[in-house]
Amino acid sequence: FFFSPLNCSDTSLTSAATGAAEEEVMSLQLRLLAALSALQVLRSLAQLQTVDCEADPENMYCCPLQPMAPCLLDGFVRSDQPCSAACQKRYQTLGYDCYKDYKEHFQWNNMRRNCDPQNIVQFNPPETSFRPPDYGPFAQATTAGAQSLVPSTLLAVILQGLALC
Repeated sequence: FFFSPLNCSDTSLTSAATGAAEEEVMSLQLRLLAALSALQVLRSLAQLQTVDCEADPENMYCCPLQPMAPCLLDGFVRSDQPCSAACQKRYQTLGYDCYKDYKEHFQWNNMRRNCDPQNIVQFNPPETSFRPPDYGPFAQATTAGAQSLVPSTLLAVILQGLALC
């Protein structure tokens, strides 16, 4: 493919590229919003699950999370806060993102010290076995082994050219 020099006075090209970029950004924003909404619904459902804590006191849902910090177990402001069996189970399920975001927080340290005194629970980052090959900054592999420009990357190159106008 050969491209002719960019004519910055050609407003039809400028508006078409800008419109395509805006559509792509809006599409990404909508998908992100939908994913976040789904995550909030799932968290809410988990929180609203009805549990009889008198009949099953070791159920992890009998150990509430802080409403404004859903990675922290409620009540671990004091370093001597005892950790129930329910809170021990809940602590184990908090995951790597909570660990990464709160590992330096004093309440996280209280939870770790009291709910996992033997330091058995490990919060490891998610593993991925897929590593895409590196074909350069503006290319992707094709089935024939050649390289071709990715449409969104091509759009970025065009927009960079327009910014120079």
